[in-house]
Amino acid sequence: MVAQRPPVAGAIVMAERLFRCDAVADVDRRAREEMGIPGIVLMEGAGRSLWDTIKDRIRGESLVICAGPGNNGGDALVAARFALIEERQPAPIIITARRNGGALAEQQWAILERMGASRLIWEEEPQRCSDELARARWILEGLLGTGTTGAVREPLLNLIRLINSSPAGVIAVDIPSGVSDGCPAGGETIHADITVCTGPPREVLYSGAIRPRCGEILTVDPGFPPALLRDAAAQEELPVLWRAGTLLRHHARTLAVPRTAHKGVRGAVGVLGGGTGASGAPILAGRGALAGGAGVVKILSGAPSAHPRAVSGDAALMHLSPGETTLRDLIRWSRALVIGPGWTDATTADLAEVLAAAGEGNVPLVLDAAALRLSGDEGVHLKDIALLSAPVVVTPHPGEMASLVGTSVDEVLADPRGVIRAFQETIPVTVVLKGSVTWVAAPAGGAILVLDGGCPALATAGSGDVLAGVVGALLARGTMDGPTAAALAVAAHLKAGRKLFTKRGWFTADRLVNAIAREVSRGQR
Repeated sequence: MVAQRPPVAGAIVMAERLFRCDAVADVDRRAREEMGIPGIVLMEGAGRSLWDTIKDRIRGESLVICAGPGNNGGDALVAARFALIEERQPAPIIITARRNGGALAEQQWAILERMGASRLIWEEEPQRCSDELARARWILEGLLGTGTTGAVREPLLNLIRLINSSPAGVIAVDIPSGVSDGCPAGGETIHADITVCTGPPREVLYSGAIRPRCGEILTVDPGFPPALLRDAAAQEELPVLWRAGTLLRHHARTLAVPRTAHKGVRGAVGVLGGGTGASGAPILAGRGALAGGAGVVKILSGAPSAHPRAVSGDAALMHLSPGETTLRDLIRWSRALVIGPGWTDATTADLAEVLAAAGEGNVPLVLDAAALRLSGDEGVHLKDIALLSAPVVVTPHPGEMASLVGTSVDEVLADPRGVIRAFQETIPVTVVLKGSVTWVAAPAGGAILVLDGGCPALATAGSGDVLAGVVGALLARGTMDGPTAAALAVAAHLKAGRKLFTKRGWFTADRLVNAIAREVSRGQR
């Protein structure tokens, strides 16, 4: 799969490992106990870096700091001190959750008090706190740290609700308060506009349940020894966060084809789909394959057991029906096969027939849409997929993933890595779990790549069909494995969507195709 190369000194880090909250807490503990770095020194590094990161965002506007009793509350108090020292803005209003905090946070408060700062205590003066929060332009919150477990309780619960209802911009320290590893979608948490992680970014922030509550995610270095982070990373498989454009640039040579290539070298993609009310889906998948660089695309419309259905669309696509060719003919011709877009009339028996024929032809597969629905139906031969020797990529959204695993959508959103790996224990396929954050996971034991989306314009009918076609095109070249083809397809899809949205606003899936073609072909120029 896509490799993470070590960064060169002075270079921009291309990818970041995502750590669980408890792993970062353990790094913090080892820095203090094994390396002898005082906790107050780590807090000082975190708070100073935090202030340096946010001060230009605040631009002299009124700031309220809400600090809890833990270390991230102490980080926020260090930031408050530097706000006072630099005198770039009015003195921040400081609200603490209660009168007595942890030892380190109290040390920071004692310094602020000697500098002339004053504070409000939420438990004692809730109305005054409410008034200040209502007037604030920015709120820096460090109420609860990464060690939080279970639901938020009073008195902090009401303070969190008050912060969320404020018109101010909200900056969370480490994580939005109330968030923890495996946090469910329905829990009460801070909804931040900016989240600043002290240390490496946390995995939970990129789950479907929590990402919408984080706003822009930034990281700062509190001074953790790199050896401790490397040691923690070696203890378990860590997802790796990539920016779409960086990933595409990093693998420009992988995406390039020989300048002398003919259409056979560029790859032949078969698309099996189309049915009642969904004849456009296989066309979009076929056009996605062409945008991904495929030299030729054939669409076999309608399920083998269904009545043939006419398909119209792009003249560059070759349209067939079950009466014009056989499934095995298509598979023998294809270098990769995309199954499922608009395949509304198909049955579990149809899918079983396709899987058997694909196994005989040793052709790479992309299973999308209806193929995933059928795979999740009772009695379907998921083990038939496991027996295939060619690469298989599945592209579920959270609802389809829940059906495949036999769990709830909430569980998929809360723990994407855990759900994906549970599925891959028996079905060794590449998983593309689509969403505002997309997770691309090689089969168990391989890498997991995360692409942070944040492009609502891609949430349009047919967008997923186009993506499936691009994955098929990259597989059909025969030069990359399933995880790499999937990751680069997702990156091109996301980068194209963002650019198109910025330039034109809302768009339809057919307009997305040409934008993807530009991204995939950049390595050719």
